[in-house]
Amino acid sequence: MPVVNREKEREIVTRALDRGWSEDQIKQAVTKFRSQASPVSAPTTQEQPAEKTGFLSSVAESAKDRFGDITESFKRTINAPGEEREQSPISTSFQTVGSLAGLGFDVVGAGVESAVRALTPDDVGRSVEKRLEIS
Repeated sequence: MPVVNREKEREIVTRALDRGWSEDQIKQAVTKFRSQASPVSAPTTQEQPAEKTGFLSSVAESAKDRFGDITESFKRTINAPGEEREQSPISTSFQTVGSLAGLGFDVVGAGVESAVRALTPDDVGRSVEKRLEIS
């Protein structure tokens, strides 16, 4: 029995929808793809699905980046004896507040993204993700 490449078919449909094709045009494209696909046995190695980042992993990654920024900012403020500071404590304070505010917005954004993923079917979610990547 030939292997059906569902991922490739989904990609064809998604691209066709993005281009504004009609339902009949999409069906013809998928039929053409199926007729051209070689009837081979299942591949020995399976592709790993793209890793989806969850809410906690997104927040953890953002926190790591933001706290790294804060650490670098403090390093530029603290000076060794006899050395001049690279930046003022006031500048460091503003950068710290900005990084913490950015972290807060990252958390809200990750929450909204997780909610949208939970409320939409996978096919719609992938289509939305691809459209967001383009813009």
